[in-house]
Amino acid sequence: MKKGYHPRRLLQAIFLVTLLSCFLSGIVQAQWWPEYWVDELKQRMVADVQLDRDIPIHVGLEVQVYDNYYSYPEDDYFLEYPEDTSPEMTVKAVDYLAITSFGDMPVQGVLRNLADHLMGTRSYLPVLVALSFPPQNRGSLPFSLTMHLPERNLMWTSFTLNALHDDLPGSGVTRLDLAYKTGSTHFIDPADVRTAVLAYLTQYPAEPESPRVTHRQLLNHLKASFSAIVDIRSEMHTTRSGPVPVHFVSELSRPDGKPFSESATMRVDAAPEGTNGSPARGYRLVLYYALGLSVDDYPDLVDLNDQILTRIGEFEPSVSVWKDFINQSLEQIETVTGSAARYISFYMDGNYGRDDVDISYLSRKGIPMYGDDALYTGYELAFGSLETFFGYSVSFRLEMADFILYSETEMPEPEVLADSLISQALNPALPLDRFKNEAMLHRYLNAVGYNYGTFNYWEYLYNGSTSSEISGIDDIGNTFRHILDGVAGTSGKFTEGPGVPAVIRLLQNYPNPFNPVTYISFEIDQAMDVSLEVFDLTGRMVAQPAAGMHDQGVHIVRFDARNLASGVYIARLRTVDGVYSTKMVLVK
Repeated sequence: MKKGYHPRRLLQAIFLVTLLSCFLSGIVQAQWWPEYWVDELKQRMVADVQLDRDIPIHVGLEVQVYDNYYSYPEDDYFLEYPEDTSPEMTVKAVDYLAITSFGDMPVQGVLRNLADHLMGTRSYLPVLVALSFPPQNRGSLPFSLTMHLPERNLMWTSFTLNALHDDLPGSGVTRLDLAYKTGSTHFIDPADVRTAVLAYLTQYPAEPESPRVTHRQLLNHLKASFSAIVDIRSEMHTTRSGPVPVHFVSELSRPDGKPFSESATMRVDAAPEGTNGSPARGYRLVLYYALGLSVDDYPDLVDLNDQILTRIGEFEPSVSVWKDFINQSLEQIETVTGSAARYISFYMDGNYGRDDVDISYLSRKGIPMYGDDALYTGYELAFGSLETFFGYSVSFRLEMADFILYSETEMPEPEVLADSLISQALNPALPLDRFKNEAMLHRYLNAVGYNYGTFNYWEYLYNGSTSSEISGIDDIGNTFRHILDGVAGTSGKFTEGPGVPAVIRLLQNYPNPFNPVTYISFEIDQAMDVSLEVFDLTGRMVAQPAAGMHDQGVHIVRFDARNLASGVYIARLRTVDGVYSTKMVLVK
């Protein structure tokens, strides 16, 4: 028998591992595996803060607060969202920068002191803080310094080179977004990095449709040239000109001592009615490459683009089902990419007929945690300016998707959900004591999307297999941005509880007075026939905004009075259980 080989010890180890595995599996199945989990990012940006230094300087401030939370099946499927602390953290940072004299302290020292101030005595704080610096003198670059708390010994420096087509004529590179991590005491001037980038790309130009080789070599060159860099990330933007311009983005990340993580994005923008040779429908394709590919393993993106343009040119919304079409398109893409792509995400422009909402159909494969064969299908809605009940407009993006093999509920058509979100954002029945800030508004709109437009549960705001983003300007002029990304199981108990109306009510229209559009809301406690009518003061019915069978819940109806004269009107809701009225004032 070989030295060190003990059969009895080996069997004992196998037995213990098996026993522990069964025990842990039982725990997970019984209660420890979350039914829902959510990642949330809350970001606030202040455009102009003056630093008191020997030579005063104006900087931009950014504060990001991260939260993640989850619910177990025994928790009745509800999530209680934490308070949004980003406003108070931003105020704390602004106050500190405004009253502190930094003398001749270098910029990285200012960031480190700010991070220490925000941390205080806490050992952990899920916050990112960043300062953006304008050009210090002629020839220098604007840049930003970022620190994740409590990791205050490391710092990211990031900047963008926008005019590379002027600096490097004929190279095909239009833009380079570069970020590198160093120790918080090591500041590498972006101007020095820019010089190194230009020198390298002048000697080794990048091919527009295939910049990845040059891109990898550039990052390796920068890491070798600046020893303080421990991590580096970059996006290289190139454009292939022609009748149909194609925009390529090569994204690389190279942590210290680890192989490259690499992705590629292709984008073709639509043109009205396909003018100038461009397609009437655009697309966006994201590929995450497998690790360790050789040069010959990469797919031919130019040929792939030609196939995609031919494919989407065949799409006829009047005779095609978009879900089947988008899934078949992804299968065709997968045939070309083969094993080189471990993750594929394909977006194709949809149709809606409104200038303020963009629809993109999507299909995705290779999702982490769900296996290489999981097919994820849905759509993305993007509202450039969504009017809300709170008196300001926001930009809002919502991605809805589900696993085609496991979906128990058919998603509504994107046009239907878009209309629902537009009306719900103006819902005057929202309890203002709960919706005090943008984060709560975002959670509500996300929940409306996840519940397919009929969300009524006021006690808990829940988001599931969706991702969304809201942004805008708050009432004091600061920019805000929130991102939600959630994963969920079934929502079996979602529509039960106090959110279901217990009575019939006709709510006050909003806005009131109005000119010429207002929104009339009513609640019904069960499905029933209703008639919503509008009368003038002579008793003449001038409009019937809604009629017929309506489901249980809250309903918001848009009323356009552009053909009516100024004055007082009566909105009247007729149901089998009674008649309900409210006054409306039209002022032109």
